[in-house]
Amino acid sequence: YAQFSKRPEFTYDEDGFYVSQNAFIIPSDDMYIVAILNSNVIAFYSHSICPFIKGEFYQYSPQFVNQFPIPNVIDSIRSKLVNLVNEIMKLEKNLLNIQNTFLNRLLDEFDLIKLPIQFYGFYKMEDKYFIKQIKKLTKSKIELTRLDEWEIYFKNHKQNYCNILFEGKKKDEEVNQLIYKLFKITDKEKEVIENNIPKSYI
Repeated sequence: YAQFSKRPEFTYDEDGFYVSQNAFIIPSDDMYIVAILNSNVIAFYSHSICPFIKGEFYQYSPQFVNQFPIPNVIDSIRSKLVNLVNEIMKLEKNLLNIQNTFLNRLLDEFDLIKLPIQFYGFYKMEDKYFIKQIKKLTKSKIELTRLDEWEIYFKNHKQNYCNILFEGKKKDEEVNQLIYKLFKITDKEKEVIENNIPKSYI
């Protein structure tokens, strides 16, 4: 997990990556912990004990993270949360694959080493804006038929990405609703929490 972020962002590493001095590792393979630590409840609680840095960022060092409460839970609820986390992780991989495929095609097509940063959020672009940015990638004029092909390519990848993103948000919401119940959060408290934390990254 990152030392500095707007809300807790914990992930499970399946590939054995090393981390820098600005990230930390919790030596556990328990997906239940991943669910709890990424929840809205913990995001809200973290802002009361983690130091505020600047620009909405907080410091998530181990001495603060170690204070995050992990409630005991019956096996059936634990299993539901673990399954949801696994499903969300699969969706996140699919999102990354779509993004990489889309961006690599642009890099290859226009013989570039790096793309302008706006392309990394291509799924937020409008059609006309995307075509405008495509035209900027080359000094020569692009034929209309080729622009049409790019627009279709863009729309397909954007739609696929947004569909998966929507599914991920639904599952993230399921996780949070289960965790609200674990912490016995009332509807009024839920409203306070959700109005005072950044949205989750998925």
